[in-house]
Amino acid sequence: MEQESSIKPRKKYSPIRMYKELKVKYPNHIIFIRVGCFYEAFEGDAIECNELFDWKIINCYGSNCCAGIGHEAINKIIEELKSLKKHYIIVEQRIEDNIVKREIVEIWPEVKSNYMEESKKTHPNAYSLWTDEEEKRLIDLFDNRLSIKNISEILQRKPGGIRSRLKKLGKIDVEDKPKEPILLELEKQNPEPELKVDKKSKHLFEEIKNWADKKAKEKGEKYPTYCIIPTNNCIKELSIKKPTTMKELSEIKGFGGSGKRREEYGEDILEIIKNNQNQ
Repeated sequence: MEQESSIKPRKKYSPIRMYKELKVKYPNHIIFIRVGCFYEAFEGDAIECNELFDWKIINCYGSNCCAGIGHEAINKIIEELKSLKKHYIIVEQRIEDNIVKREIVEIWPEVKSNYMEESKKTHPNAYSLWTDEEEKRLIDLFDNRLSIKNISEILQRKPGGIRSRLKKLGKIDVEDKPKEPILLELEKQNPEPELKVDKKSKHLFEEIKNWADKKAKEKGEKYPTYCIIPTNNCIKELSIKKPTTMKELSEIKGFGGSGKRREEYGEDILEIIKNNQNQ
């Protein structure tokens, strides 16, 4: 069996979670994951193994169905799968520092690595497992109305991978449409009015805008300014209303909600406003 390094093992990584991660990348492969003395298949793969090999299906890991076979019999199963020209993946387990870790040891037929390597040139994080922190950032970017293309550039993942993760997180429905389409349509029909900055507030507007541009550059050349402050209208509102507290800042569109942007950039913005007022 050949080693596959594109999927790295993770500590405390449950078999069913690993299966779901891999199934997104390899939807046409039957995935066998070593669990103790058995190789287990889950969900649709378990049903297929039931039809092919008469494996017994049971419930496991909550509401998920699975089927398995003793580890000593896997080689025979592999031969049968190859004769049937069925694609498969074998995931082995190992013990390291008293922690069970799993990794792919064989993919058949062999997936051409050139495609993955080429993808990683433009999207360095493509095909890497998602971390909890990255998922939280994805949700924040999506909730701030960034497009799939823009999120792809920021997270350095392929657009298809972004859509798949958003589906799994329940942010996009099965038809790839953002939830609450009626609300979005109403917003298109009633666009946000353009704010006008008077001469008194224009200097503050330029200060905040320049700060946001600089902050974005510090995060990387592909990081857009609208991830710091969503729109010019938002900067104009800051310049006109001149919030002095976090509570007042939370009333500015783009700085309410979960408060992540407010927590990360709020102090800097309030300091800019304070300094401007003292001039």
